[in-house]
Amino acid sequence: MNDFKSMQSHLISSLGSMDQLSKNSFAKQLFANGVYKGDKLTAKN
Repeated sequence: MNDFKSMQSHLISSLGSMDQLSKNSFAKQLFANGVYKGDKLTAKN
């Protein structure tokens, strides 16, 4: 579990230093790979 928290912390730190275009690209990859399916509240709209 500690390894996961360390990896999560590193990922968040990395995302914070990315420019907006890179963040958007990363988010698109998460959606495309099914890692993130979106917020159910906003998905209805």
